[in-house]
Amino acid sequence: MKSTLYLKFIIIYMIFGFMSLFTVATLTRTLTEEPLERDLAADVYQEANLVANEYLPHYFLGQIDESAVHTQLVGMEAHLDGAVWFVDREGNMITSAHSDGYPTAPTAIEDFNPAEIGSAKYEVGTYHDYFKEVVHGYSTQGYLLIHKSMTQIGQLQITLMNAAYITLAVIYLLSFSILLGIQFIVYRPLCKITEAAKQYASGNLDYE
Repeated sequence: MKSTLYLKFIIIYMIFGFMSLFTVATLTRTLTEEPLERDLAADVYQEANLVANEYLPHYFLGQIDESAVHTQLVGMEAHLDGAVWFVDREGNMITSAHSDGYPTAPTAIEDFNPAEIGSAKYEVGTYHDYFKEVVHGYSTQGYLLIHKSMTQIGQLQITLMNAAYITLAVIYLLSFSILLGIQFIVYRPLCKITEAAKQYASGNLDYE
């Protein structure tokens, strides 16, 4: 009985550890993916909206040239670590800038439709198969398109997951005190009571 009961405690403790790890691995990733995606998209949209409203109208008014716009886009690309495309109403590329790891901008965007995402401020996808997977930000003055790789979300998730795993490991080790408590508060007294009952049942009334 002693070994069987103790083995059951160990098995339950191991199952608790496995279930905790599984829960953190699945639930934490699910709960963090959408907020991280939303925050990334908000940053992209805010940057696009700011430049499109405050800077690019000067291009259409003839107050700045394409070279000046390109310089601005290079600065945006360096800040956002993404790809920035400035196109006309038909989707023809005016100028662009992109960070390492992003494809070169096309001369014209095939099947360009600025209304394809409806009322949304961004979309997640490959954008006409030009990218593997990115967040696309639109601003309707120009048009200015900003593409940012979803790998950044993956990297942030890895950081958060590692923190969650470390926290789980500490909690799991601390929960070992429960097993010790069961050992000294429940298991040992129970063994003594069981042994005493056996001794009394066998007629040994002097057992202590």
